[in-house]
Amino acid sequence: MRAKTGFKFFIFTLLLLSSYSLYAKESSPWIEVTNKSEWPDFEKINEKEKKELLIAIDESLTYLKRRSSQFNFPKWGITHKRTYESLLRFKALIESPITNVELNKKIKSEFTLFKSIGREDKKGVLFTGYYEPVYVGSLSKDEIYKYPLYKMPADLVLDKKNKVLGRKAKDGELVSKYWTRQDIDDKGVLKDQGLELVYLNNPYDVYLAQFQGSVAVKLPGGQMKHYGYSARNCSTVGFSLAMELFKDNKLTKKELLPSIIAEYFYTNPHELPHYLQKNPSYVFFLERKKAPMGALSVFLQGERAISTDNRLFPKSALAFVDLKLYKNKKNHVFKKFVLNQDTGGAIMGPGRCEIFFGTGHEAKLKASDMFSVGQLYFLFLKEKK
Repeated sequence: MRAKTGFKFFIFTLLLLSSYSLYAKESSPWIEVTNKSEWPDFEKINEKEKKELLIAIDESLTYLKRRSSQFNFPKWGITHKRTYESLLRFKALIESPITNVELNKKIKSEFTLFKSIGREDKKGVLFTGYYEPVYVGSLSKDEIYKYPLYKMPADLVLDKKNKVLGRKAKDGELVSKYWTRQDIDDKGVLKDQGLELVYLNNPYDVYLAQFQGSVAVKLPGGQMKHYGYSARNCSTVGFSLAMELFKDNKLTKKELLPSIIAEYFYTNPHELPHYLQKNPSYVFFLERKKAPMGALSVFLQGERAISTDNRLFPKSALAFVDLKLYKNKKNHVFKKFVLNQDTGGAIMGPGRCEIFFGTGHEAKLKASDMFSVGQLYFLFLKEKK
């Protein structure tokens, strides 16, 4: 990969180390765009793209039909009902035999547009990409496959919004903190309790699966199983494995590439525990019959699902990304209607958004290319007067 990509990844790790103060101040993460001349020209959609988008919309509607989804609304004045009805209306427009020009007109006449305020430098939102990796593994432990992905333990206590409350001790008392990564990996507090879902052959792959929040595992017989995010033991801010390697002079700026970092730990596996001990956060998984899936337990359609800070933006809502992607020494326009269907520990504040690209090697390449500052919009039906 190009040295420029390495520098981009380095800058990305720096961004992960900074927290955004906006949420703490409880200020709105977006502004309404009232001047129609400032609205973007929306995506020109062909029939194939319409089918992909409709699948993604139906997944969001599936989430909103669950009673539990109502606990996440209202969000900045946007109600559950308005979010649901906005998706229904947009779906009807996509399914109707109208041109892209007519679709743009309908959206501008029927919808309200909100623009994320973006990063503190006011240059927009930083977009990166992610994907579902594929690893080899086994359902049983042996000398090769011995590093487990755990399912959520019964003693992990969450509230209705899946916020960690602590650990339920054997005497029934609530302990304010759950077991840390050190407790789980080094002390084995969850070992041999029937919590192991699958075993991988490398501890770094386990970490990457936790980082991505979703993973496909190819078993010895060729069967593919999918595992997705279930819960985490705590929240953590500011940990960057790449930055830790840079601080210790293990890798240079130009070497801070995902492939080089992976090769470093594949070659030096004894060093991985030292670095992961600095990150107490630990992700638990569950098996997915339909995959890949995100935090809302809905199927993620490649290039139609985004991950944002779910404390700020309404879950499952219709959104639009508008950016330019630098690839092969040229800028390429990247405009997409997307659904806000996922979240991640490193996605914090209104200035960060990740786009999901699918499963496997091709998706990995597309995700690696995604690093750009652009605009993130949300669309809702106008309120009835």
